[in-house]
Amino acid sequence: MIIARQAFGRSGQMSTRTIFGAAALGNVTQDQADRTLEVLLDHDVNHTDVAASYGDAEPRIAPWLARERDHFSLATKTTLRTAEEARDEVHRLAPGAACGGANNQGYRAAALAGPRAHCQHLI
Repeated sequence: MIIARQAFGRSGQMSTRTIFGAAALGNVTQDQADRTLEVLLDHDVNHTDVAASYGDAEPRIAPWLARERDHFSLATKTTLRTAEEARDEVHRLAPGAACGGANNQGYRAAALAGPRAHCQHLI
């Protein structure tokens, strides 16, 4: 089955219209998370949504992100109120990501892609 793709916001990242909600990984073992993430690869889902508030979802995704960076996009958000706090949180999940800015509510969404997890867009 081919899953349609479209540009993700202003980032231009071509993301599958099916997005995996990583909150499902917040309370599972790494083995369970790895098996789940392999299903995403098998079905070519290339967009995952995560947040610091999703329990252990971020640490469960981190090894997968290291192996599969050029395959997928990662959208994340926070309720932190400053651009610096949001940037620090992005760097915690994806060291080396180059991001900047935040909207006036303090929420951020980052599309991370490519071998260096370069942040293509931060709002």
